Formats: sequence, structure tokens, C-alpha cells
Amino acid sequence: MFCLPGPAPPATDVLWRLLSPIEHRAIEPFVGDRILAAWNRQHPDDEHYPVLPPPTYSVPDRNAPGTTRTEYMSDDQYAAFLRESGQLAAREVARYAARPGVNPDRPTERDIKAIRAILEECRHATKVRLAQRLRGGRPAPADAALPPVP
Repeated sequence: MFCLPGPAPPATDVLWRLLSPIEHRAIEPFVGDRILAAWNRQHPDDEHYPVLPPPTYSVPDRNAPGTTRTEYMSDDQYAAFLRESGQLAAREVARYAARPGVNPDRPTERDIKAIRAILEECRHATKVRLAQRLRGGRPAPADAALPPVP
């Protein structure tokens, strides 16, 4: 039997077998990503992509009643904000996409506007919840502050 010098090929290497996945599964892309990708393919001159929100929020200015001032989130607050608003938006977009008449592979302008509105409302609702948490209050359920989807 002829053997090549050097390390064993991956198929016979015990460490390779231990660290390799046993089962390969196809992962279905998130329906919101499918909608945006389909829109961008069908409308190359009018592409839409979600943009990260700024790490800021507005609070009433105690020195000038009736006005607000901008505050910046800490890195931990911003990470929590992105995580929570993203989870809420994913749930709401999936709920929207499951409605009759919504086709993720042939989105309409109404679908794109609805997804943008959902993202904004979820971000706003999450900022409200985080502000309540920072003030020591008990936050409302995650989707309590959301208006109905258009």
C-alpha cells in the first residue's frame, strides 16, 4: 500500500471528523431578505436596503422646556437596541409577509413601504422600551407599542 508523507487526508483524520458537521441542511433565507432581494433584482434603479439606525435618542431638555436634546447610547445599549429591534422587526415582517396577497418573490411598492414602516416602528418601540428600562420602569411587552401594519 502506498502512503503519501505528511498529515493524513481530512477523510481519515479523527480531529477533522470530530469537528465536521454530520448533517448538511439548506437554510431558507429570511422572508424579509427575500422580499428586498426580489425588489432589488426587479428594480435595479430603485434598490432598497435597510440602514443601521444612529446610536442616538432624544430626551426632553430640562434647560429649554418644549425642546429635546440628543443623547448617545453606550455600546452595550446600542447592541441591545439593535438586537431587540431586529428581533421585533423580523417577527413583524414575517407576520406581514404571511398575509394574503403578499408574494415575497414579486413584491410591490406597497410591500417595500410596509417593510420600511415596520422597521421604523419597531425601532421606535424598542427605544421606548429601553428608555423605560433605563429609568427603572417596567417595560411593556415588545409589540405593545406597535401600530397595525398598513
